[in-house]
Amino acid sequence: MVKIIMIVDDQKSVHALLGSYFETYFKSSDSEGKSMPQIIGAEDGEQAWRFLAEGIAPNLMIIGHQMPQMDGIWLINKIQAEPQQFEAKIVLFSGNPLSRQARPTGCFFVRKGMLNERKILKLAVEMGIFAA
Repeated sequence: MVKIIMIVDDQKSVHALLGSYFETYFKSSDSEGKSMPQIIGAEDGEQAWRFLAEGIAPNLMIIGHQMPQMDGIWLINKIQAEPQQFEAKIVLFSGNPLSRQARPTGCFFVRKGMLNERKILKLAVEMGIFAA
């Protein structure tokens, strides 16, 4: 079964960068026998919410904190309000430090400057999205 990764951010460069991490990993010899995940991009929380409402069921969501319309924390809170419907693992990233109290529970937090290939792939393995 093909995994689905949804990248939610208003910056196209973030979509391209994260997409390239997964593409590079799945073209390497380390990923033999594994299928490339489907990457879906959403420009903000509202668009991501519409995709979820349409039945798209990502295994992993990588969500930016600050976006127009619906920010990342608001989106995560909406998703977590319906746990029986949405089972995605979530990574929230932000250029701003967030206190532990401001971070939604049940998701991983990564500072935007630390959002690198090794970190994001390690998180995907730790979350059980990809086998080690």
